[in-house]
Amino acid sequence: MSTRHLTTQEMGAFALVRTRLVNDRPYYAEALFRLRPLAAPGLGTFGVDPHWRIYLDPAMLPGGAANLDVADIASVLEHEINHLLREHATRMDAHAGSGYHRDTANLASDLEINDDLDPECHAAKYGVLPHKYALPANLTSEQYYDLLMAQQDNNNDDESDLSHGKENTEDADTGATAPGDNSSTGDSDDSSDDSTGDSDDSSDDSTGDSGDSSDDSTGDSGDVNAARNAPDTTSTAAGGCGSGSGGTPLDCEIPADSDLADAVNPGEARLIQHATAQAVQQHERAHGQGSIPGGLGRWAERVLTPPTVPWTRVLASAIRAGVSAVRGRTDYSYARMSRRATCTPGVALPGMITPTPSVAVIVDMSGSMSDAMITEALSEIDGIARQLALDPTHLHLVQVDAAVGSITGWTGGRGVPITGGGGTDLRVGFEALRTLRNRANIVIALTDGYTPWPTSKPAGVAKTVIGLIGANDAMMQRTREQVPWASVVRVGGDA
Repeated sequence: MSTRHLTTQEMGAFALVRTRLVNDRPYYAEALFRLRPLAAPGLGTFGVDPHWRIYLDPAMLPGGAANLDVADIASVLEHEINHLLREHATRMDAHAGSGYHRDTANLASDLEINDDLDPECHAAKYGVLPHKYALPANLTSEQYYDLLMAQQDNNNDDESDLSHGKENTEDADTGATAPGDNSSTGDSDDSSDDSTGDSDDSSDDSTGDSGDSSDDSTGDSGDVNAARNAPDTTSTAAGGCGSGSGGTPLDCEIPADSDLADAVNPGEARLIQHATAQAVQQHERAHGQGSIPGGLGRWAERVLTPPTVPWTRVLASAIRAGVSAVRGRTDYSYARMSRRATCTPGVALPGMITPTPSVAVIVDMSGSMSDAMITEALSEIDGIARQLALDPTHLHLVQVDAAVGSITGWTGGRGVPITGGGGTDLRVGFEALRTLRNRANIVIALTDGYTPWPTSKPAGVAKTVIGLIGANDAMMQRTREQVPWASVVRVGGDA
């Protein structure tokens, strides 16, 4: 099968389909205009590879031999673009390994997409749908893949049992065929007469029965084998949707580095994916709930949600970075003489010193703070201090509301007496650090964020970590802008 560029007429026909889809589903615009369309005469469908090339049979374009409606073709294009946006090829490889069953993977990814489409569109009406396989809707391609593979295993077991039963009941003398074959029912003499005299009738009967069983197979969720073989005009009619769906590569697919059409690299693909997800959410905000398919909305939310990282891990990382920065400030000092001074009489040589991490924890004790969350954060800090073997005499707790409530030595994260409860001004806490005998070079501030901050980094402080307890995204952003010299961590929930 040859692959080539679209002719001017074919490109115009494809642009018509693309415009129709953009008009109906404007959130796909970014992705649609980044596709690399190529012509694959005789393909019989559309297909994609992971490099954002779409292979089109010109016969399926408007004005082509297939004589399809523009709206129908647009729904097939929507189906194919979803394979790329949802990264089915990459996801399936990660889920099932390089040796996965590609035809089943293609089917699973089709099921994920089609139940999210408009039920009246061509791809949904004539494509594969979960209920035809006795499967629930709104699952991921990975879940559908596992369920389909389990069904296949069960069907193979049933066929094995059936073949064993056939071996036990088969008449070796007459050579009777498998149960269910019309020619084997009844007496052998009658069947012989039927086969010679009523061939037309039996042909008609077999045709009618076949048609009925086909209809039942696609509508009855219990007959999974028949449904699996049902025609799918959106993909499987010509061998699948291509390697971009996680399925078997089409014969017309070109190498990744082919000059015929540039490949979209993974970084570009991720940017397209994020832009489309943002457009989906903007469309829903502008037009209201229900204006986009539920599955597509869930996909957009997954794409735009940052990786879930426990706040305890983020807080620990920030504190460890501060301790490392302090301990790494090894320098010469005359406070400690060099061991080589005895070799140079009359000349004082400075020795090497390593600063001791001194940590001050400033806690917002205003009325808006949760005692339970404060205790949990202090307990986490205590555990980190133990892991880093910090000197307890260099750990201090500073309790602050609108004024400094108390400055005490570190006694652990639990059982800390809570003082204060008024307004909040953590600037007084930073000022109070100057009174400590062991000046703090690492400061951890725990607050809800509703406080003024120092305008500049405190002198002598190597690292400042601000833990915002229960803060929303707006508070996180505001604090980062107000305190650019500090690491800001969300405490509670996910960071």
